[in-house]
Amino acid sequence: MKKPASLREQIKQAQALIAAGDLKRARTLLQTIDHPKAQAMLAGVESQLAAQTTAGFPLGRVLALVGMVLVLGVGGLLVMTGGSETAADPVLPTLAVYPTSDCTQTMVATWWGVQNIALDTFAQDASSASRTMPGQRLNERVDALRQFRADFPAPPDCASIDVQAGVTDLTVAMDATISILEDWAAGDPERVTMELPLAQDALRDARTRIRLGL
Repeated sequence: MKKPASLREQIKQAQALIAAGDLKRARTLLQTIDHPKAQAMLAGVESQLAAQTTAGFPLGRVLALVGMVLVLGVGGLLVMTGGSETAADPVLPTLAVYPTSDCTQTMVATWWGVQNIALDTFAQDASSASRTMPGQRLNERVDALRQFRADFPAPPDCASIDVQAGVTDLTVAMDATISILEDWAAGDPERVTMELPLAQDALRDARTRIRLGL
């Protein structure tokens, strides 16, 4: 008989489904989990599904069509002017990544809501590890932090540049935190005292940058 998945495994599976955009399966899974974290995730998923249901013609397609018309219009103008030496260089429109029907800002916000809650656990576990004497227990805590970092999902493709930059800062801060705790587990207390507070500040600043970029 297959052993039931643990709460941690179920939450991680739901996070993976959300990151992949499979919101209906994520909702079905979260409805079976009786835990505050799962309920918070479920609320975000329900909001995203409701937004998809009520959305009309995708804004991203409209903006993409407008951009195409502008590009074609500028190209036609250059042909008609024949590249006159006195004509000013045309200013071409800047291409941007817009949300599409299968990747929306609501999806990005839902993704971040889930990761932000999980990062509270990462920060707490890192703090606890810094107060744990070197030994088996500390090694287990560092291993758990490594696994969290390895499982951390990338943001949806339509995430803004600020969100993507914030995620980069976030992963750098997590890597620094783990490296410092690895040295502490090896018996070197200096980095924990001097550098861990800086890594924690960097982690907090990255989370703020992502939140402001949503």
